[in-house]
Amino acid sequence: MLLLVYFAGFTALLIKPGLKGSDVDQSFMLVVQERYAPWILGFVSAAGCLAALVPAAAQILAAASLLSRNLSGFDLPAEKQQQRTAVTRLWIVLLSMLALGLWVFARTTLVSLLLIAYSGITQIFPGLILSLRKRPPHPGSVAIGILVGLALLIVFAATGTSIVLGVNFGLVALIANTVALLGLEVVLSKVAIRTGNPARGRAIQSR
Repeated sequence: MLLLVYFAGFTALLIKPGLKGSDVDQSFMLVVQERYAPWILGFVSAAGCLAALVPAAAQILAAASLLSRNLSGFDLPAEKQQQRTAVTRLWIVLLSMLALGLWVFARTTLVSLLLIAYSGITQIFPGLILSLRKRPPHPGSVAIGILVGLALLIVFAATGTSIVLGVNFGLVALIANTVALLGLEVVLSKVAIRTGNPARGRAIQSR
């Protein structure tokens, strides 16, 4: 699917060179508008809206379900399941309004959004790799590392920074994530030894 997007983008770049900023996201529609009849542009626009609404609706529904389930507890009795459904619907409305607000007040290009999303997903990489060992890292260490990486990504996105000392901002966040994870593992091992749990400390150190 992304391959077709690349083809469309490169074709638009050849036909409409020099596009900058938010105009880059409209390159395909500008090409269709220039080369085809208005009614074809209408069909393409409608298809694009539907193609965006379907995955967006699924993502918002999944996010709302996760939030309502984690915030309201995992083991609700059957008579309170309707309450959770109502909370899920409320989260759907709130997340939709949040997404609309971000689009209106903090617009960015689709490429930037994709880079931020992919960089965010890669923050689970250090914890995932270390979890394959015989003695996996402490869940708290993994969580703190991910939070550090995500915090840096948010700062870089807010300041418009993409390159730090010649290195991509995603790799910088990943390195900070790994350093925070390993550093917290060392701290936890020392705390375990000092609190009279040397076995736990040695177990953490051997990870």
